[in-house]
Amino acid sequence: MRLSETASRVRENTVTLKHSHIERAWQESKKHRTLIQSARGDLLANQQLNNPVIFRRNITLIFEDPKDSSFDSSDIKSRKTSTRKRYGIIRGLTPDGIILWAITYVPILWAEGSMTSDVFNYLIDDIEPELIQTWPRMIRDTLHKLKNDEEFLQKSPEYDEFLKNCYPNPSKQRVRN
Repeated sequence: MRLSETASRVRENTVTLKHSHIERAWQESKKHRTLIQSARGDLLANQQLNNPVIFRRNITLIFEDPKDSSFDSSDIKSRKTSTRKRYGIIRGLTPDGIILWAITYVPILWAEGSMTSDVFNYLIDDIEPELIQTWPRMIRDTLHKLKNDEEFLQKSPEYDEFLKNCYPNPSKQRVRN
């Protein structure tokens, strides 16, 4: 009977801890979610990127995984593996989601080790705009210049697909699932 009571208390404590963990991650992600709205609003209102260097850097990082080195410690290798997973998750967003991510966050903020997985996941779930965005022409120009300037992007089928989906044939409507 005491074993059953102890198991019940452990279960209750686990549920309480889980809820407090979820609440903490939600609160921690709040400031990051606000950045999304602010970055999108600024870009659409001003038709200019607040920080074009960050946008270009994020796009290249998202489509080029971190390079391995024989000098990497096991900790660095582990972080690079986790960061690769995050890049893959971001590449799985719609083009609008990828663009929003790239204009919003500095790379060091969302790298593994800087942002918890819970916060990262909340942001991924929240980044997709409800409506298809009409981005300023400078976004398209920057994306195409990156393709011309970066050799790995020239060879990347994922980047080609991303560009194609960013600016599809005008006769075909892009539909958000």
